[in-house]
Amino acid sequence: MGKYDWQDIPSVVALSEYLKSVKHHGISLVLLDGGPAIHCQPGMIPADKDRWNALDMAVGIFRAAEHDLKHLIANRMIKIPAHPGWN
Repeated sequence: MGKYDWQDIPSVVALSEYLKSVKHHGISLVLLDGGPAIHCQPGMIPADKDRWNALDMAVGIFRAAEHDLKHLIANRMIKIPAHPGWN
């Protein structure tokens, strides 16, 4: 991969757009142990089917973008908020 902006990578753009659309579910991208991760705040409960469906979709899109995200992070080409810690 050459020099580019994260907004030039379809998988990363798709993840960003999807996460914006499910922000109300508390699903976000964070940096955990130096790598990208999906975070849910508050935590998931079995009865919350809509959030589980949103999370399932987010994880699928995340997996498609994960390689590119790792490359962007390693080359300091994207800023991802740190995991907020465990409560």
